[in-house]
Amino acid sequence: MNLAVKQNELIQIMNCVASKYIEWSFAKDRFISHVINYSSQINTNVISENLTEREAIEALDPEMTSLAPTV
Repeated sequence: MNLAVKQNELIQIMNCVASKYIEWSFAKDRFISHVINYSSQINTNVISENLTEREAIEALDPEMTSLAPTV
């Protein structure tokens, strides 16, 4: 699995959680912004060679796990 595929999975989970559980638009916007920023920071760390792609994928797992049980 590559990083882009893993990030797409995170985005799918994010969208599902946002549409299913967050009604207030400001809260939904902040939630989406947080997840997108986290994913972007992972990319930045890979580009700057602070993380390998494998480490980046592993860093996304806890975020996805924390969201997935609610989906």
